[in-house]
Amino acid sequence: MASGIHMRVKEIGDFDQWLHKVEWDLQLITQALERSQAEKDQESGSLRDLSRVHRALRKCWARLLYDLLAIASKVRSAVLLDYIGGMTRDTLERIVDQINMKQQRWCVMFHQDAWFVLNPSELCKNLVADMDKALVNVTTGGGCSLMRGKESKDFSGLQAQLLCFVERAFSDGACFADFSTPAGNLSMVTLTGLLLDYPIIYYLREDKLASARDTLSNCILELVNIELDSSIAQSQCQLLCFSVPKVVTSTEPIANNLIQSFVSKLKSSASKQQSLWGDLRMTIFQAPGRSIAL
Repeated sequence: MASGIHMRVKEIGDFDQWLHKVEWDLQLITQALERSQAEKDQESGSLRDLSRVHRALRKCWARLLYDLLAIASKVRSAVLLDYIGGMTRDTLERIVDQINMKQQRWCVMFHQDAWFVLNPSELCKNLVADMDKALVNVTTGGGCSLMRGKESKDFSGLQAQLLCFVERAFSDGACFADFSTPAGNLSMVTLTGLLLDYPIIYYLREDKLASARDTLSNCILELVNIELDSSIAQSQCQLLCFSVPKVVTSTEPIANNLIQSFVSKLKSSASKQQSLWGDLRMTIFQAPGRSIAL
């Protein structure tokens, strides 16, 4: 796999050499984790927790490489590491050092239990340039309504606040930042949608999240799944996936227009690196709301 990666990523300069060694570096990460942890901490349960992270890392090497490639080639500006179980800051710091993320000028933002690897400069470009998003408001009465993000002063203010935060947090070369401050009382659902550049975002406050879950559990949701072929994967890989209430897509034409525009944007980004990326496919399928965890 590593030799194939090395031959296919030369169009993005020094990154090819870095990515060529990442797969081997990832295999060394858990060994370094176990060795250093054993030396400094023999408390009950700590090595058991570390072993769980070890197993999770072994399962997700290809997925992590895929996500890093998406950031490096500017197809994505941020990815959520929700597929690595037991992630802690200590573990992630070792990963950052081992695969030299600082050389790539990538950073990590975290809030609560969510960890994002991002390219700050690309994320800032998205926050400045892309205001055409839709916000789904979930009401306690059981309904969902849609509004354009650029028509909401609160949402525009959130984008501006997050932009300023990212610029300040990583201006001095820092690699980690806790974005609890710009989060305020907005839910992680909203912040995740904004950071991952989804075209349609659930606009929810933390104190309304429980009632929103109850409402959506009785809704039919449409899952928008986007896959992008890559030379690092032996099978189809999921680039991203997000949900939209069916009542929104069936009654609001702007929702479908924004999804199509978003897919076109991804295709355009991927087409600039044709030796790295292949076909992009979007599939939409229905799922009961109770099967989706906000």
